[in-house]
Amino acid sequence: MLKEFPALSALDLGGNNLAEIPREVFELSNLEALHLQNNQIQSLDIPMGKLKNLQKLSAQNNSIAKIVRCSSESALCKVTNFFRL
Repeated sequence: MLKEFPALSALDLGGNNLAEIPREVFELSNLEALHLQNNQIQSLDIPMGKLKNLQKLSAQNNSIAKIVRCSSESALCKVTNFFRL
């Protein structure tokens, strides 16, 4: 369903009781802001080369125990605004 919105720049999935980030999200190449607060996410793992435009990530009130290590291709290393992870 998300692939119908390829130009989407912000997505709020907060409060949806998600255990992981839906794989469809990683295909949103124009996404700049991702809001994942108030879910059950345990790991932040964004596949290499995906979400290259991501600048803001909000993931407070989750059960995050693991954040995948950064590399030059990782979107997480390029995020400029983390909101209370």
